[in-house]
Amino acid sequence: MLILEGNNEANLQQANRLREAVESLSVKYQEQAISITLSVGYVHDDGRNDLSSLLKQADKYLYNAKEQGRNRIVSE
Repeated sequence: MLILEGNNEANLQQANRLREAVESLSVKYQEQAISITLSVGYVHDDGRNDLSSLLKQADKYLYNAKEQGRNRIVSE
């Protein structure tokens, strides 16, 4: 989970930069290079929802991202 303060659009851009940074990594495991990707379910707290509701929605978006091919951000 990543919690960011501030502007919704700026936070979404920051999350995408993080996704791109992870995608560019190459991790060695038992002498093999492994690529990693990041799928994100992104929600913005407008102050009307409690933490449980936000996590539930983010989880739903995360599974949508994985179903759509992984390595992406799905949001509202």
